[in-house]
Amino acid sequence: MSINRKTSAIFIIIIVAGIFLRTYDLGWETYSYSEVEMKQAVDEYAKGNFINNYYIFDTPPLPKYIFAAAVILSNTETSLRMVSVIFGMLTVIALFFFTKKLYDVKTALLASAILSFSVVHVQLSRYVQQETMLSFFYVMIAYFLWEAVNENNKYSFVFLGIFIGLAMETKFISIIMIVVILVYTIYSKHIKFSLKPKFSVQISNWILKSFLLALLVFFVLWPFGFTKLHTDATIAVNYGNEVRSQEISTDLPIMLLSFGRRIFTSMPADMPYPLILKIPVLNYPLLYLVKECIIFIPLLIFGIYCILRRPIKQDKFIIILIATFIILLSFHQTNINYRHVVGIIPFFAILASRWVSYAKIKLHYILMIFAIVILFSYTFIIGPSYALYYNPLKDTLGLIDTDAKMSEGMKETINYIKQNCTSFYAGPYYRFMMSPYAMNFSNTTASCVISGDINELFELGNVRKYIQDKQCVLEKTVYKNSIKILDIYRC
Repeated sequence: MSINRKTSAIFIIIIVAGIFLRTYDLGWETYSYSEVEMKQAVDEYAKGNFINNYYIFDTPPLPKYIFAAAVILSNTETSLRMVSVIFGMLTVIALFFFTKKLYDVKTALLASAILSFSVVHVQLSRYVQQETMLSFFYVMIAYFLWEAVNENNKYSFVFLGIFIGLAMETKFISIIMIVVILVYTIYSKHIKFSLKPKFSVQISNWILKSFLLALLVFFVLWPFGFTKLHTDATIAVNYGNEVRSQEISTDLPIMLLSFGRRIFTSMPADMPYPLILKIPVLNYPLLYLVKECIIFIPLLIFGIYCILRRPIKQDKFIIILIATFIILLSFHQTNINYRHVVGIIPFFAILASRWVSYAKIKLHYILMIFAIVILFSYTFIIGPSYALYYNPLKDTLGLIDTDAKMSEGMKETINYIKQNCTSFYAGPYYRFMMSPYAMNFSNTTASCVISGDINELFELGNVRKYIQDKQCVLEKTVYKNSIKILDIYRC
């Protein structure tokens, strides 16, 4: 399917505008908490230390390799965040060609525009995080899975295996995409089960080849994952009337420690979330939708309506992918957060663009350009502090801020303390975010104290007690976009 000049011009505008949204004032704030976590490990990687570094047990190493290269080039917030910008825009480009393969050019244009101007995707493209990497790898996995199943492309299994391996090497949550592949290949009868005359399973060779190649990529990119570290652990089991425990002391491979920690910290837990966020399948989509531009919701509803009226094979593929991912993601209960949905935002963008295929030829470009202009304008106006933005549905549904305002207001806070305070006291959350900026912390004789809403959730009132004991007085309140971020007390 060829691309005419009008389509090319619109697509170029979408790409340029998407780059602008992601790079505009990219150093607007200091590193957020999760960025500092990544930065500490990346600094060690840049020194060649791949074993004994801070964040080794939470994520596989591929993002750290890439961010370490950015640190070597320029050790600034902007340099590291540019990595996420690049992967964010690669996702937009990949989505255009994937959607064009599945449907048509006009659907591909609208889907790429929705993703390019997505509030959540733009936000996570501006942080030192893995989410935009995952979104790119997921689109490529879907692209080659479709080719392997429906176009019988001879070498699609090779690229499918490579991108599965890269996704797994980015974040363990990508194991969900392996289940997506299994579900779709069972649906498309590339995996068959038989009960008579005896139970048997038939699997297409290309599926096994893809998974073996994915394992090869995973192990090759993590050679030090087999390095063993001495581990002491206590396992305690509550039997109701007693708690039995056992001490374990052994040497375990880093890879096993990393995977085990992520699996066990993803299980359901008693967290103080509203009831609506404890409802499986609904929780993550709701958190995502209240972060997006409000106009995206009717686009999504209209797109789903058009699909339900006349579903085609391609629609079923996208629905199976999203449904499987969301159902499995529902088991991740310890940190219910919209960032976990970023990887599949491209597929929501496809759903929201399906209506354009059914619009009259004379109207579809007008309607599409109208939607694109509104989405871009909206996302530009609310930036660059996207972490503070929620649409009106958040309060209507009674949802909470699950990302603790990221690092909004911290640049102003740090500058004020450097100019006006000889030392500061803060709880672990704010102290950790300030650690890359050579601040003078004191447990006993701080001249200033930072107190924010995050203290009540994570720090159990320790900061409030410090302020009372030292008889500190409120000196300054930091606001961002008219939203209170934190208070600075003078002692």
